[in-house]
Amino acid sequence: MNSEYGGIFYKALFDSSFSEFIIPKIVSILYILGMIMTGVSALTLVIFAFTQSIWGGFLALIFSPLYFLVSIIIIRFYFEIIVVFFKIYYEIKESNALKA
Repeated sequence: MNSEYGGIFYKALFDSSFSEFIIPKIVSILYILGMIMTGVSALTLVIFAFTQSIWGGFLALIFSPLYFLVSIIIIRFYFEIIVVFFKIYYEIKESNALKA
């Protein structure tokens, strides 16, 4: 983060009137964290399955990529909905400012 962006972020973080939102600023970081956590959980699933049985491990090895892809799609969908809501808000705010 550069210093100007960091100042804006911290200003928005402690804004008690909620005139600025921080979620649109950090959604990409949250998405990357979600991908990392999903990857770690898929890997943990495979390791745990292999400790239980060899066939369970092979099944987990086959199905964990599917789990990873479906989870990433769900996470991406959730974050895109959030971003769309904020974009709608900003468009309405801009439209109202132009009318006034």
